[in-house]
Amino acid sequence: MIFKDKTRAEALDKMATTLKNGWNLTVHFKEKLINMYKLPSDDEESKFLDEWEIEKKFYNAQFSMFVDDFGISALIASAKNHDDSAPHEIWFINDDTIDNLCFVHEIEFNMSNKLIEVLISR
Repeated sequence: MIFKDKTRAEALDKMATTLKNGWNLTVHFKEKLINMYKLPSDDEESKFLDEWEIEKKFYNAQFSMFVDDFGISALIASAKNHDDSAPHEIWFINDDTIDNLCFVHEIEFNMSNKLIEVLISR
């Protein structure tokens, strides 16, 4: 892990919301913070973590609401095809986020912990 503040990075990775079905959902920017080997932006570590803490709460709530309203199948269908040459057609747009849009890059289901991990890119 690249973060000097490992405790905070790990706590951010664990932030999740509970879906109506009892599962938890968490959103990660490209990958879990504990797996990052470089910052995804030119920001300083503390600024990146400050911004991601705010953004993650928002993304967790938004994607949980999306799953509760439209179902897990809709979220799965929105995930980017792993063929990188194919254009990505499904974007999540919201004016309240820093970059205003993102797409679902990958979804991981942790069956043991009833946790859905949504990896997004902007």
